[in-house]
Amino acid sequence: MVIMIFVLLLLFGVISSWATDYELMLEDPDIFSPCTEGPPGSIDARQAVNFDDLVVDQEADILRISGNVTVVWDVQPTDRITARLDFLHYNRGSWEPTVISMATQNFCSIMYDKNQYWYRYWTRPFWYTSPSISC
Repeated sequence: MVIMIFVLLLLFGVISSWATDYELMLEDPDIFSPCTEGPPGSIDARQAVNFDDLVVDQEADILRISGNVTVVWDVQPTDRITARLDFLHYNRGSWEPTVISMATQNFCSIMYDKNQYWYRYWTRPFWYTSPSISC
């Protein structure tokens, strides 16, 4: 009787379990697309940053990014940096939004805020040497 209950509980656990695998498939190995509908005066990533020393390798189901990038944009203290990051998924012939997106109208105001995702995943790894330097 105990074995039967154990088997039923185990079977119920297996049946009610959900799992999924995600696979990133890039149609275009150039992961930065040009900004085609930006406001006047806006620039895209390739105009702001030199990616010559960045290596992006795609092997089957693995994407490896290594190297260095250099900011070539002449940012002035009065410039306002607006940033947006959206992840989309391809579904039946069209790109659809996911729940993963971030946007800010003033990146400088949150760049070093430790409670922001931008800081955790973007600016924290950068070596920040002088607190007197402001964005």
